[in-house]
Amino acid sequence: MIVVDANVLVLLLDPDGAMEHIARGRDRIVHLIDKLVRERTEIIIPAPVIAELVAGRVDRIEDIVSILTRSRGFIVQ
Repeated sequence: MIVVDANVLVLLLDPDGAMEHIARGRDRIVHLIDKLVRERTEIIIPAPVIAELVAGRVDRIEDIVSILTRSRGFIVQ
């Protein structure tokens, strides 16, 4: 089991996220998530992290929730 924070989800779900200081951030997160899913590791997302993620992205709430609920390995708690 691993618990992720909003930074991980911003890199994964928001290509316009302001994290230019992290070289290839999205590629790194995608690689990590793929590895964890292959190893059948539960990826826990605390509910407050979802709230933090969608703050300022109100127009994308349905899209974000859909992506997270369809993705294997993610568990919102």
